[in-house]
Amino acid sequence: MQLITPDDLPDFDISQNIRKFGRYFIQIPVFPFLRIVINIHNTGYTTFTFQPFRTMAETNPLETTPKEGRQVQPGYKILVAEDEESNFRYVEKLLKKAGFDLLRANNGLEAVEYVEFDSNINLILMDIKMPVMNGVEATREIKKMKPEIPIIATTAFAIPGDREVFLNAGCDDYIPKPIRAGELIDMIMNHIA
Repeated sequence: MQLITPDDLPDFDISQNIRKFGRYFIQIPVFPFLRIVINIHNTGYTTFTFQPFRTMAETNPLETTPKEGRQVQPGYKILVAEDEESNFRYVEKLLKKAGFDLLRANNGLEAVEYVEFDSNINLILMDIKMPVMNGVEATREIKKMKPEIPIIATTAFAIPGDREVFLNAGCDDYIPKPIRAGELIDMIMNHIA
């Protein structure tokens, strides 16, 4: 076991994030299967929780077929706004196997630009924590332009109350990471119908 010291932690501007979002959290891996989540709130209290990591082995990447009676429409285009390469590759494999066409935005600003110039985007899978422009800000901008496009928020940093924050920003649904294949496909199919 490796002891984590303050020097091992990244340098964060915590106060700016607390003012902007009302809270800030840090995840620290303790073991390959356990992490500590430190939640710092603007109300002055801090919570510490231990959470298990779910591994890709716990999700079933082969479980990508829609439930009976549901078919993917040919040419259905999903914009995946995801800055992490490994996360995108995983989602790409799931969605292409299910029959969807994909576009990728590496940050929120790119997602806004894609929506502005491509009228054929049918749904957006939006990571929340991204550089340049985060997913919440990008969702607000996209919904101003095209409120009819369903947006499903995704994040690895899920804490209680996040779903409400994302829905209030304009997201139509929310799925935590690691993403379970069948759950994602069913959620997308619910928004297609």
